[in-house]
Amino acid sequence: KYELTKAGVLLFGKNPSVALKSKCGIKVSHYYGTKPSYTGKPNFVTRPFTIEGPLLQQIEQAIEYFRNIIKNSPPKLSGASFYPTFLVPEWAFQEAITNAVIHRNYFVQDDIQVRFFDDRVEVESPGTYPGHITIGNIRVERFARNPLILRTLNRFQTPPNLDIGEGVDRMFRAMKEKNLYEPLFFPPTMRPNSVLLVLLNFQKVEYWDTVSKYLDENYRVTNKEARSITSITDTIKMSRQLKQWVAKGLLEKVDSKFKGGVYHKKVGITIPKKLDRAFAGGVENGK
Repeated sequence: KYELTKAGVLLFGKNPSVALKSKCGIKVSHYYGTKPSYTGKPNFVTRPFTIEGPLLQQIEQAIEYFRNIIKNSPPKLSGASFYPTFLVPEWAFQEAITNAVIHRNYFVQDDIQVRFFDDRVEVESPGTYPGHITIGNIRVERFARNPLILRTLNRFQTPPNLDIGEGVDRMFRAMKEKNLYEPLFFPPTMRPNSVLLVLLNFQKVEYWDTVSKYLDENYRVTNKEARSITSITDTIKMSRQLKQWVAKGLLEKVDSKFKGGVYHKKVGITIPKKLDRAFAGGVENGK
């Protein structure tokens, strides 16, 4: 006689919550504003609901709800352009929810909690950090509380996880590429019985780190190039930002003969003569 293990029920059972008589789904709450309203009418965008079923289905349905949020978020006017109001990249959320499903403690009677606010997404999974994992080493260290679930999910035709140990680091990099703040993992001193991850839905005020690194490698940057490496898409807005950096003494403006007229470089940095001739010779014009 053969019987499914707990991991088998979670992975392949039609409704693991019923079969195991335990909460093992994903509870989704979506709020207007930046905090729940505890008085008067609840500030829910949609009525809270629980995603149940086999684990892969839970992950896919959570991601689908995330995609709908992005699709239905009204654009925001800034300068002469419209910008999305929901900025958290899908990859970051996918990694967050996949990690929660894989590494949560299934002996704890509770669902994974996913909470959407205007300024952040919270993913809270039952059970504290597994093994030797801490908020200090979570980007580089690996430990699987549920190794069978980890391996099996990776063997589905459309796996949500890569199982190569770089998922959390990629989540950090995905946020950074959008000029968003790094994912925040709360320490056990603040959440002793769960792992709370917060993805902030607003950009850093400064884009200087990105532009500075680009200048270190390329020596000069135009308005167009600066827009291509940041999430600023409006020409006028980028011009204002470049002027602010000039005013702060970070950049100096250089007039040039190539298309666009000007470029910026770091103060005190001499551009190699070979590159300087190339810039002045009309590289931007395809000469």
